[in-house]
Amino acid sequence: AVASLQGYATRLYAGTYRDSTSHNQPGEIWWSENLSEWHSAVAPGFGDSYNIAIASLAVFDGHLFAGTSQLDPIFGNGCEVWRWNGAIWQLVANGGFGSRLSTSAVRFYHYNGELLLGIDNLVGGGKLMRFEDVLDWDTLVSGGFGNVLNLSIVAGAVFNSNLYLGTANATQGCEVHREIMTVFVDGFESGDTIEWSASVP
Repeated sequence: AVASLQGYATRLYAGTYRDSTSHNQPGEIWWSENLSEWHSAVAPGFGDSYNIAIASLAVFDGHLFAGTSQLDPIFGNGCEVWRWNGAIWQLVANGGFGSRLSTSAVRFYHYNGELLLGIDNLVGGGKLMRFEDVLDWDTLVSGGFGNVLNLSIVAGAVFNSNLYLGTANATQGCEVHREIMTVFVDGFESGDTIEWSASVP
């Protein structure tokens, strides 16, 4: 599958996912300038066969960022994030941000001039990370917004100056959360006014 697409400079980049029973067939990144000829951008899986997907791509601060998926929580080491400046690839996050159970760097988001990343955690609930520097990320949301069954933050959008995030929860159903910047006026408040407030699931 093509798991991610992103334009950077004069090229369109495509990140792939390779299905396998052992979760050890690495995903790849390809680029094209004319959409007919495609070229490999980096070694498959950035040299790690358990990076089976390039799940997310984004441009930030003059770099192309790529987030991986390592779906095997036993033999894999957790998701990674790499960035490309047009000359070299640099590892900017590894080891599932401290947990091999954070298997996928699911989606990047741009918000207030910052780069955010939604990741999963198969036990502790999804997280939202903010890029600060190489191997330096802040955790903005952890524990699946207080519900560990929200295993992943899978979607996001900025609307009316607020950041909205959507979760994956196969047990109870998905949720939408909004960062509290102003008083709710749309009837979706949940009573949680600390940092985030959930919509009706």
